[in-house]
Amino acid sequence: MQETKVKYKKNKKLPIWAIVVIDVLVTAMILGGFMLYYFVLPREQEPLNIVVSNPSSSNTADAQSIAQSTPAAADADDVTETDVADVPLTWAQMYADHFTDTVVATDTSYSSPNISFTIEKKTIGDDRDTITYYVADIYLADIECFQTYLAGNTYGKGFREDVLDQDIASGALLGMTGDFYGYQDEGVVIRNGVVYRADETNLDICVLYYDGTVETFSPDAFNLDNTVAKGAYQGWTFGPALLDANGNLPSEYNAKASIKDLNPRSGFGCIEPGHYCFVVVDGRDKGYSRGVTLEEFSQIFIDLGCVAAYNFDGGKSAVMTYNDEMVNIPFEGGRGVSDIVLIKEVGA
Repeated sequence: MQETKVKYKKNKKLPIWAIVVIDVLVTAMILGGFMLYYFVLPREQEPLNIVVSNPSSSNTADAQSIAQSTPAAADADDVTETDVADVPLTWAQMYADHFTDTVVATDTSYSSPNISFTIEKKTIGDDRDTITYYVADIYLADIECFQTYLAGNTYGKGFREDVLDQDIASGALLGMTGDFYGYQDEGVVIRNGVVYRADETNLDICVLYYDGTVETFSPDAFNLDNTVAKGAYQGWTFGPALLDANGNLPSEYNAKASIKDLNPRSGFGCIEPGHYCFVVVDGRDKGYSRGVTLEEFSQIFIDLGCVAAYNFDGGKSAVMTYNDEMVNIPFEGGRGVSDIVLIKEVGA
């Protein structure tokens, strides 16, 4: 009987390096798909929709009513010296020298009965140490001229538009990048008197109140109920806070090392209620502007006389717009962001 020999093929195993490459590619595909869905593809989210009332609206109306009363329009018994003394001046009265009865606009300024701002380009240093930045010095007669806008006019993830496109869509006179709320799930999002989100965060928070005051919070010091009760009008999560409670350089910043280093930057400062500034620093272009550290950025706001200041999204996002044009020269032309801060006429 003839013996049949059966040959068996040995199983070929992939080399270790090939297995590692496949694992890396599969992991990258999974993470890429997750990032694409979670951060890139636009999708609406359900907001808290807590509407914050303006606690100072009645006081403002009373102040304006009394301020506009004159002996020719009212009897002396109707408006007394005590009445006038007890009512604070309106912003329109405090900053009257900055407003105009009609709109007056130039290439670097704008004024009307409710809004006044000037934009100044500043350059310090020289050669590779040059810093170029832009300051918008803003006076308002009505806090509601300070507004925010969400990309696509929609609250959610993945909605991004260039700052200039948002400027145009919102009807802004002056615009600047905000806190890029759509890139994170944590923190506080308050826009134009509506609370969209109020989750825990490890980042500093900034709140602009209806009365025009600005307050910055460390993550563990923020309380939503308290800020809503005080009349929170706008609220951002990015940071860090650029000044301490006394308006000085902080002893430390709540930020990663990469944030502290030289970068293009955008930020918002409060000099006093009704008087604010937007600041954008260009960077990563030596000979034109190298960018600034957080300490240098803070010093700019101190020199402007701010009592509170806050760091917004920077890098490619650092963009300022005016009259439907970009003011600064953003790194690599800028990029789409999820939101902006802006100045516009009420009702416009």
